[in-house]
Amino acid sequence: GFGTQQYAALISGPLIENELAFRLSVDYQESDGYLLNGFGGERIDFRESLATRAKLRWEPKAIPALTSQLTFEYNERDNGNSSFILSPTAGDDPAFDDFDPKARTGFPQLVFTGLYETTRVIGEVSYDITDNTTLQLLGTYEEVLSDTSSNRLITSNFAELGIATDNREETVTTAARLEFSFEK
Repeated sequence: GFGTQQYAALISGPLIENELAFRLSVDYQESDGYLLNGFGGERIDFRESLATRAKLRWEPKAIPALTSQLTFEYNERDNGNSSFILSPTAGDDPAFDDFDPKARTGFPQLVFTGLYETTRVIGEVSYDITDNTTLQLLGTYEEVLSDTSSNRLITSNFAELGIATDNREETVTTAARLEFSFEK
């Protein structure tokens, strides 16, 4: 419902038989939204998202104890608009006891949008030192971009102002693990 659509695709297979394999997946979703703008009638809370993932897995024949995997992920989400009227409520101020929140008044209105992007790269290496001992290495890089804004602040005199925030976060993690297994 609400103009919702989803498309997904996956392809995988060997690049080098029994040694190097790949997988690629894509998922796209969109929706017209659920909320109607009471003044214009258009849907204001549309959603659109794209998720992609690519993987390479390498198990070299020349080094049978080694397994490595590289993963790349990219996700993008656009949250559309959400609109809010900034208004007092009855009881906040006696002057507004007769305030009708459904009536179009001169109170400020905020219209928010949000775009989020995440890029992630994961590298994993596992090496069997012995039948009972494995060394595992893991490294991750992640970048998150968020662009949240009020593209319009409609004030009491109907002037429009813009407010925006752009955030970028980067995270790098590494881990090493030595695993021992024993039979009883």
